[in-house]
Amino acid sequence: MSEAAVNLENDLLPVDELLKATQKVVDQDLKPLTVKIDLEGYYPEEVLRNLGPLGAFRQHLPAARPDGEADMGAAIQAMSTVSHECLSTGFAMWCQDTCGWYLQNAENDRVRDIWLPKISSGEVLGGTGMSNTMKAFAGIEQLRLSGKRVEGGYIVNGSLPWVSNLGDDHVFGTLFDLEGAGRSVMTLVDCSMKGFSLRLSAHFTALEGTRTFACIFDNVFIPDDMIIDHDGASFLRRSRAGIVLLQFGMGVGNIQSCIDLCRDVEPLLG
Repeated sequence: MSEAAVNLENDLLPVDELLKATQKVVDQDLKPLTVKIDLEGYYPEEVLRNLGPLGAFRQHLPAARPDGEADMGAAIQAMSTVSHECLSTGFAMWCQDTCGWYLQNAENDRVRDIWLPKISSGEVLGGTGMSNTMKAFAGIEQLRLSGKRVEGGYIVNGSLPWVSNLGDDHVFGTLFDLEGAGRSVMTLVDCSMKGFSLRLSAHFTALEGTRTFACIFDNVFIPDDMIIDHDGASFLRRSRAGIVLLQFGMGVGNIQSCIDLCRDVEPLLG
C-alpha cells in the first residue's frame, strides 16, 4: 500500500499532493505493467487498489469527503495522470469513479451507506453497466434486462454484452426494465450473486486489461437494499452529466500523452 495512504474518515490529501502521490503510483506500479496490460491483457488490480487509499476515487463524492463538497476537477486530474501512462487503467479508474457516482446519487440511503465507503476507498472495485441504458434512453435499442417485483426485492433476467472493470468480487451499477410497470429501476449488482455469471465473449485490441465481460442474469434476486433508485429515469436525469464529465479524465491524459510523444520524436523526425 502507498506510503501516502490516509485515514478515509478524517483526511483528504490536497489536490497537489494527491496528484504527486498518484504520479508516484504510476511511476512505481503502473509503468512496469503498461506493455503487459496492452499485449497480454493483464488487469492492473494492484494499481487500482493502491490508488484508492490516496483518495483518488472519492474527490467527486461529497458523501465520501470530510468537507461534504464535490471536486470533479480533482477527480478528472487524477484520472488524467493515470491515463497519460495507460488508457486501459484510466478507463478502469473511470469505471470505479462512475460506480461511486451512482451511489452518491442514490435515492436509497441504505445502498449508499453500505457501499460508497467501500467503492470510494478502493476496498471494493466496481464497474458501470450503463451502455445499454444510455442507448435505450436515446431510442437506439431496447433495455436488455427485465425484472419483476417479488417480496423483498426483484428477480432480474437478461444479459449485458459489455461491462468493464469486473471480477467475481466486484460490483457494478445498471438499470433494468420493470415488467408491466412502464418504468425502470437502477440497481447495484454484486457479481457473486446467485444466478449471475460473467462471460468473456470477445477480444479487444489493447483493451483486454479492462476486464470487460458479458453479464448474464438468470433469475438473479436483487434485494431492496441494493436498489439505487426505484425510478431509473429520474436517476439518470440527475446523474448523467457527472457520468459524462468524468470521462474527460481519460481524454485529457491520452491527448497530453500524444503531445508529449510528438515532442519527444520532434528532434529526430522534424
